[in-house]
Amino acid sequence: RYLAQLTIENTIKMPLPAPYVANVLAEFKMFEWAGVGFGEEIWLQISKAVKRLAAQTEAKKIRFWGKFLCTSKDVYVIEAKANKEDDFASIPQEDPHGKGLNEYTYWVTQDLLGEWQKLPDVKAEHIVQAREIKKMLTGNLNESVHSYPFFSSKESALMRAQIARISASTVIVPAGIYKVNPDNPKEILPDEEAVIPGYADLKGTDKWVHLNSNILKIGKEDYPTLPEGSPDQEKLDKMKEADPVIDRLRLISEDKYGTMESYWQKTIYGDEQQFNQQGKEGTTSYSAIAFRPFRWPGAVTVFQNGKWQSIYVGYGIQRGGDTINPIAPLGILGDPEDPSEQPEPNPLKLPDKIAVSYTHLKLPTKAQVQISVVAGALKK
Repeated sequence: RYLAQLTIENTIKMPLPAPYVANVLAEFKMFEWAGVGFGEEIWLQISKAVKRLAAQTEAKKIRFWGKFLCTSKDVYVIEAKANKEDDFASIPQEDPHGKGLNEYTYWVTQDLLGEWQKLPDVKAEHIVQAREIKKMLTGNLNESVHSYPFFSSKESALMRAQIARISASTVIVPAGIYKVNPDNPKEILPDEEAVIPGYADLKGTDKWVHLNSNILKIGKEDYPTLPEGSPDQEKLDKMKEADPVIDRLRLISEDKYGTMESYWQKTIYGDEQQFNQQGKEGTTSYSAIAFRPFRWPGAVTVFQNGKWQSIYVGYGIQRGGDTINPIAPLGILGDPEDPSEQPEPNPLKLPDKIAVSYTHLKLPTKAQVQISVVAGALKK
């Protein structure tokens, strides 16, 4: 379909390159099987927003990524792969725009009928910092992130880092749909000879693979290449041994966390009865299969009748992991006991004799006489 024109005061021609626009309304029916839904009116607004943004950006691929549940107002996210040069500036020592972890561009909004704001490219340091904190988003992209450990940028950077982490861990596709580019192991290509597996073939986790690259502990998908003879080469080799690079299209059955037997939860919805396809060979089932990862509540991938899609609706907080719990202060001490009444410092009974030494006073004789008189009076 093509959007011939959009009338807002004036008529603006906006041809819609439909071949790469996801069918949001069809996906919404599929997601409802897995219990993910916003209502027909919201899904219709999302569909129109995706088409409008596709026409404005001339995106090569575009889809509705999901929704962040925020403390002030929720944020909707659209993922796209640009078809033209964007106005992003290259960041030294980071993945260039359109490559690696910045392969996709993300637009966000709190109002589906309003304007969409483009998120910045992700930085490795932001991914490393985001792994160390658990912070609910406010929905204000210019808000400072108050957390411990410290996060060095605004909420827009934290949201972009969480999107990269969630996409790397939760976006999955059936095995065999893509293949690794032999000239570039970090790039994948559609397999032209691939056949979409049937419903019965996709019930197991050994039939699904991760679409995006794994993120290393340094916040990147690969280690940098050091010049020959660099003194940091030994340190880099130890890092590669402790956290090796994982190949693209890795099976989700290999995902592990602690002592859990299965990282992914599989749920089947509807009747699994197989039906003959009219005018086609083989059988099909109209039930849906949903896969949910343990560590990212809100992420789900749904497969139904030869189609699949991933979505995230959550708080952007990972389950488990290390947390920092500040030590509570010591208990407040109680009030001291009230002192009991005590006699005055003067003795209750005077001694029989009062010995007074005048040697250290060095007083004249007249003064000594006066002191003796006073001492005698006190004795009486």
